[in-house]
Amino acid sequence: MFFVFGVSETIVKKAADKKCSRFTGTYPNRRELSLEEYQQKLAKTRDDLFAKMKAQKLSHGLSTPSLAKHTQS
Repeated sequence: MFFVFGVSETIVKKAADKKCSRFTGTYPNRRELSLEEYQQKLAKTRDDLFAKMKAQKLSHGLSTPSLAKHTQS
């Protein structure tokens, strides 16, 4: 048996959504980011997480390598 390990874009997106706040600053200067600012911040957070994230188990147990689906990003 073997497993497929790697970094999934889906996992990175979920982690970035949790980590990235729609607000900036601290009280009393706290403000909500505009949609464009938030999207830029989210993209930067995703890129940073993707670069730093360690490989994780992406598949259930497989018995032969031919069962692993190969996809190109």
